[in-house]
Amino acid sequence: MVIPANIPHWQVHVMSRRPHRILYGPDRKAQNREEDVVYILSGSGESWRQRSLDAHSASDGTLLVHVNTRDVMTGPLANVSWRIMDPTRAQYGDGGRLRYGENQ
Repeated sequence: MVIPANIPHWQVHVMSRRPHRILYGPDRKAQNREEDVVYILSGSGESWRQRSLDAHSASDGTLLVHVNTRDVMTGPLANVSWRIMDPTRAQYGDGGRLRYGENQ
């Protein structure tokens, strides 16, 4: 997983979507640097989908990647999140990024 340099951040979590159960993190290695930060998560996309299901998540195994940022805002909060609707497929860009109020 790569969080790009335009999102300087200090903490990352991977969670089940419903309810929010932490599956990875908090990982604080980024230290607000303005550079791409790579996170190596062990296991396949299918194993992460299963972890989400095992956490009593939404029935489809969706994941939520939540990043606490230095200065990138989603509404009044300094954080960004992405829904990973199908963890078995690669996702790039902001297609699944949550907008303010969507992190319920």
